[in-house]
Amino acid sequence: MLLVLCLSLLENNISDKSLDSIKSNLWVEDPNCLKWLDAKEPLSVIYVNFGSVAVMTPQQLVEFCWGLAKRNYSFLWIIRPDLVIGDSAVLPPEFLAETSNRGLLASWCPQEQGLNHPSIGGF
Repeated sequence: MLLVLCLSLLENNISDKSLDSIKSNLWVEDPNCLKWLDAKEPLSVIYVNFGSVAVMTPQQLVEFCWGLAKRNYSFLWIIRPDLVIGDSAVLPPEFLAETSNRGLLASWCPQEQGLNHPSIGGF
């Protein structure tokens, strides 16, 4: 009974604003993602994110990047530091050169704002 009373008193004394600082992301967000999206036309960007748990091999990463490059769409690709199993995410220089004018690579993006951005046309 005392525990319930203490929790009730604590809950009544916590302002809602204190909960605003709690984030649901495990990674540091890159705010430049949203600025980059602001410069794009509505529904023109593919948002690529494998989430916070999925991993891939270096070969899968390279295959995926060339599939993305061949589509010729603008894209925002979130590549977590631990996305590639046992290695860092190293993309071919040719891929980076070919997509530099239409792609942005980031380690994490404010996902809710990114997915709701007017320029996002697919996920």
